[in-house]
Amino acid sequence: MMKHKAKTKDKAERLFHLAEMFIESNLGSWTHEEWEIFVGEVAALGYDMDKTGRQHLGNILEAGKYFYHNGIPLEPETKREAFKPKIVSYGGPAQKVTVSDVLL
Repeated sequence: MMKHKAKTKDKAERLFHLAEMFIESNLGSWTHEEWEIFVGEVAALGYDMDKTGRQHLGNILEAGKYFYHNGIPLEPETKREAFKPKIVSYGGPAQKVTVSDVLL
């Protein structure tokens, strides 16, 4: 059972990595023809690219496209000024949690 989970995780990680490379190599924007070529390449690797598979792959790419263009700012301090750290305590001394803590 554990081997199956490991294979599935590896397969998912590989797909996410392929999507990341596609998004970055196209600078977060692509044509329908580029999309069709990518779907064909993903299918050739053994992923099921039926209607549902294509829809989910498209969702992954669209989410990646959004974060590619609107994700973490290049100048982190300018966008994080409005963030107010929370004080949290999990049975020990209270600690401040910042965005940087979460991202690391």
